[in-house]
This record gives sequence, C-alpha cells and structure tokens, in this order.
Amino acid sequence: RFERAGERSLYNWIDVLNRIDEALETCIANEPMVLLLSSSEVVSDDEIDDLTEENPELIYHCLRVTLLLVSNASDDTKNVYNSVEYLGDLLSMDDEKIVLLALEIIRSLLHGNSRLRPTRAHESPKLGNLLLTLSRGCWEREGGLGLVECLSSPIVDLPSEGGSIRLYFLKKEGSGAQAEVNDVSVEYETMNPSGRKSVVSVDDVRTLAGDEKWFIKTYSKEFDLPRRLRFTLSTRYRRARAFVGGLETRTRHTNIRLLALATLAQMQLSPEPLTFVFYSEPELVSELVALSRADAADGLANLPLFIRISALKCLTSISNHGQRLKQVISITDVSSHNGILPSMLRSEIALLFNRNTRQQPSKAEFPMDWVALRGIEGEFAQADIVEALLGLVFAIATAFPMSQGPTFLVASGAVGTMVPLLNDRTPTNSRVVLYAIWALKCIIENTQISTGAAAFRDHSGLTLIARRIVSEVCEFGPKDLEDADEGVEVGVLEMRGESRELYDSLAQKVQPAPSQALKTMAPSSSAASRG
Repeated sequence: RFERAGERSLYNWIDVLNRIDEALETCIANEPMVLLLSSSEVVSDDEIDDLTEENPELIYHCLRVTLLLVSNASDDTKNVYNSVEYLGDLLSMDDEKIVLLALEIIRSLLHGNSRLRPTRAHESPKLGNLLLTLSRGCWEREGGLGLVECLSSPIVDLPSEGGSIRLYFLKKEGSGAQAEVNDVSVEYETMNPSGRKSVVSVDDVRTLAGDEKWFIKTYSKEFDLPRRLRFTLSTRYRRARAFVGGLETRTRHTNIRLLALATLAQMQLSPEPLTFVFYSEPELVSELVALSRADAADGLANLPLFIRISALKCLTSISNHGQRLKQVISITDVSSHNGILPSMLRSEIALLFNRNTRQQPSKAEFPMDWVALRGIEGEFAQADIVEALLGLVFAIATAFPMSQGPTFLVASGAVGTMVPLLNDRTPTNSRVVLYAIWALKCIIENTQISTGAAAFRDHSGLTLIARRIVSEVCEFGPKDLEDADEGVEVGVLEMRGESRELYDSLAQKVQPAPSQALKTMAPSSSAASRG
C-alpha cells in the first residue's frame, strides 16, 4: 500500500498512464471482438477476420498495473485518469480476467467522494449502458431462473429457456423505444414496449453452426440489427453459453454480472439505472442476501468465496441509495441479534480468529498492494469476506439520518462483535482492522452517547484501542522514525478525509503579517505542550 502522498497522487504517474494508454490503444485497434461489438463501424465485418489479434497478455499486464495505481490513489486525484473509454471497450472481450480487471478499475475510480472532483466514469452514459447490459445477465426471476437456482449445487430441473437467446428491438425509433447512445442519456429497454418489434431468436445456443463472432456477424446482417445492440446480443449469447456449460461456467458468468451491478450502483446517472434493474428483478436484494449467506438449505453450501464477496459488494453499493437501503436493512434484519447480517458477522469473525490461532504467521499470498487482484489471480482468504461484511456494516452506519442503521447495529450487538478485531495483530488482517475502526467510528458518531459510545466502552473498546495505539507507535525504532513520520501523518490525515496540502493552504491564508507576528508573544513550552 502506498504510504507517501506523492505515491498516492495520480499526477505523479501521468507518464506511466500515458504509456499504458498507448499500448491499450494499439491493442484495441486490432482486437476483433472489440471492433465487432463497437457501436460505431471502424472496419467492416468482412475485414475483421483479417486482423491480427494483439497479445492479450499485454492488455492484462497493462490493466494489472493500472489497477494497482488507481486502487491506491487518493480520491482527489482519480479524476486524472482519462481512459474510461478504453475500459468500456475491453468489456467486449471474451477473456474473463480482462473483463474482471476492467470492472475492478472502474469500481475503484467510482469509489470515494465524487462531489468535488468526479471522474469521467461517474457520469458516462455509454459506460452506464454497457454496465446495465452486463448487470442484467442472469436469467430474471419471472423466468424461474434466479441467482440461487442457477448457482445451487444440487442439479435441479432448470428451464430449457436458459440456453435460448431472445433480443427484442424496434426497427424505428419512437415513443418507448431505446434511445441512441449519446452523451446525455442512458439507454433503457422500454418497460412498456410499443410499436413494430423485431426479435433475434435462437431456441438453443448449442445448435448454432459457428462461434460467437460468426453468430454476431450473421444474425446482425440477417435481422438488420442496429450496431448499438451488438454488445447486448453478445451478452445474451455468452449468458446462454454459460447456462448450458454447467455450474462452473454459470458461476463465472454470475461473478461478472455481480461486479458489473456493484459498479453500476456507484454511478451518477439520470434516470437511475437501478430503477430498471429492480423493475426486472424485484427480488434481487433477497437473492444477493442468499448468496452472501451461502446456506446449505438453499443448496449453496459449496458456493465459491468470490461469489459471496461479489454479492456483498453489490449490497454495499446498493445501500448507498436511500430507497434500497431500507430494503437491505429489512431483509438482513440488522436490528435483531439473530438477524442475518449480525449472525454472519459473528460467525465469519469467529472463523477468522480460529484460523489465526491454527496457522503460523506467514507472509500473505498477495502483498497488500495487490489485494484487489485476489479472486482474479488466486483464491480469496477468510479475511476478504470479513472485510466485505465490514464494508456493508460501514455503508449502513454512514446512512444516518436516512435510516436508523447505526442504532440497529448497536442493538444487534455488532459493536461487541467488532471490538475484538482491534486486538488482531495478524499482518494479513490489517485491512480488516482498518475497516472495523471505520465502522465503529461511524456507529459511535451517529448514535447517542448512551448507546454507541457506551457499548464501545462496555466491551473494553477504549482499553483495546489505547493498547493498539501504543503498540503501533512503539513498533518504530529510531531508524524508522524519520522515514515513517511522513507516512503516519499522511495516513492519519487520510482517515479523517483531510490532506497535508489542505493544512498548508490554510496556513498560508491565516499567516499573520510579519509586523503583527512580532507583536504576538510566542507561547511557552509548557503552554505548547498543553495544546
């Protein structure tokens, strides 16, 4: 994790980002699937087969470095990144790792306070259209193909429609039709379709004579499909392929869908994309909660950890919307000691402590700088799902006064569950401890002293936090103090949402004139020590 302010500023990495942009531009210009699914014709469909595909490893490593820089960058410098269009283009690729990396970069750009310096990703209608298409990728409930049914371990009789492709569209633009993709609107499929419609229909994707590239070119020409709908048609094709490919392929496809939904929920678009998502799937929150629990009764006992974490990321992003927050609080039963979220928090933290006592201290499989790559290059750890749970708790705790979330968390015993994390000294759990501190801080600030602060004190929170402060300070030796001083200062300021530059500018504004400064007595050392 970058410590110094200079390292966390994207302004100091502009040359690196420019070189990465040049490499991505070259790769995208010769990537057949990106050009085939582009909303504007760059080359003809007949010429695409003659293109020489660039090395996907180059794209992967470019995105890998970009994710490292963006995920560690300070929020006030993320607006420097101007390659959002390239990330949107890469969502068309059929390489799962590249799509996941692109989504993670977009999500990192959207994370944080965007009111002062929004990034290009916050208000990009074109990107919103792509994410909306990906987020609808999993067989809506009205078709009997919900998330839980498709990811259940026991083989159930899934409807055969899951392997079919249906894409309805209007030949002519009119009232209720899809709008053309432009810079001022978000494209929605109409909720009440009217007018003359056409449909691309395939009963079973396995009966197609060619691959995806052949399918897109052939059916686009046969049905005179607008280019702006090619990405949607490709998504329907990949969804059907994943459905008939078995549980593993459905799981991987669902992971992309969940991450796209978590990213979409953070965008600032009008009208709100989540309105249409929930219109199609009114039980989406219940489905996400079921995936997070991974209950054996639902057939999800063997659900991979990355799906549970992606579902929690979705719930966290959705909780930032007031209307959806109440639904999340109600379904997870935050106010009850035996509620879903409080019970999950207790069980997962207990499992984390049990693993800490059984395992010998060792270096993490991934350095903390690369924590965003877990699940893409390797397996998630128990600490990662605890971190995701604490992220949801933090989102609920910061929702005051829109809801009584902080008060509910105190009543359910969440404070007592999180306080022991302050004593966790396992190196790989440092991010978990940080998230716990943030959540506890928000709960204490957004509740009355007699509730949040009292619960923190009753569970020995003051003693543990004091010991933690002493141990953190005493770990530094004389040789480390000079180098670490700057990092500690920057870290403390960042946790408060402040920066050294802010105080420098304030000091310049309030600095007295030299003549006035000479008339002012300097405080004694004893007075200075008392503050």
